[in-house]
Amino acid sequence: SPVAMGEWVTRYQASPTAFPESSRVRRGGELPHPLIRSCRGGARSRTTAVSTERGATLGPSMDDETQPLGRDDFDRFARHYDDEHASYTDDLPMWEGFAYRSSEAPILELACGTGRVLFSVARLGLDITGIDLSPAMLDITRAKAAASKLSGRVTVEEGDMRAFSLGRQFGMAFIALNSLMHLESRAEQRRAFASVRRHLTAGGRFIIDV
Repeated sequence: SPVAMGEWVTRYQASPTAFPESSRVRRGGELPHPLIRSCRGGARSRTTAVSTERGATLGPSMDDETQPLGRDDFDRFARHYDDEHASYTDDLPMWEGFAYRSSEAPILELACGTGRVLFSVARLGLDITGIDLSPAMLDITRAKAAASKLSGRVTVEEGDMRAFSLGRQFGMAFIALNSLMHLESRAEQRRAFASVRRHLTAGGRFIIDV
């Protein structure tokens, strides 16, 4: 059965070889399970604004393979996600500030999870759309939206950030809390950047917290 992320991380760090191979080694070192990848961020994160006029340069150590993301992994710990992340608010003023400056057009969050940042932005009176790979996380987000009476401001859709089509454009798109690192190759990241670019208005901002 699923365990809280903090417990999973503690157990993994104590004995990584006790976990399935799919959770561990790739590219000659430890490749953390999605639970551990989700715990990265916070004070160690850096925020990068990517202009719609230019591409991004990625680190040379990354390979070009495209790996499937583990939808089932995210679904399994969806109900524990807020136990680990709901109390983290250090980055919310930053996202609120960026969103306020882009308030003339709708806003898009990739890998929105259970809506920690979505609702912070929506409470400013702004319209925001979130996409996520996990139906279970989106179910939690929809329930929160209904309970908080923000459903008119918050829209969520199931989607893979590497290839999505929403049929509309946004003045700002962003990826919070190191979630870009779920994409483990330059090919995957380029696909995500291209998808975002198609969804930005002229002069729109794409902001990444890594």
